[in-house]
Amino acid sequence: MGGGSIEDGVSGVLVPQDDADGFAKAIAGLSADRGKLKSMSLNARERAKDSFGLDRMIDGYLALFDEVALARPKAYAQQLEQDQPAF
Repeated sequence: MGGGSIEDGVSGVLVPQDDADGFAKAIAGLSADRGKLKSMSLNARERAKDSFGLDRMIDGYLALFDEVALARPKAYAQQLEQDQPAF
């Protein structure tokens, strides 16, 4: 069962879909072990910040801008070679 951004036992608990008993056991287990709950919460927060935070978003946009900036002159040059308007 895939969890996407959740790493089982580290940043959350993965339970198979439609497993109500497993879900209840996971909740009971975390309720009984507050240290584990706090650790998983902190790990999940850090993972979310690393994966979806502002710095990650800015880096993604900058990489996209670099890609577009490098591709545009190539496309322009190719269209000039074909004697067609560039844009």
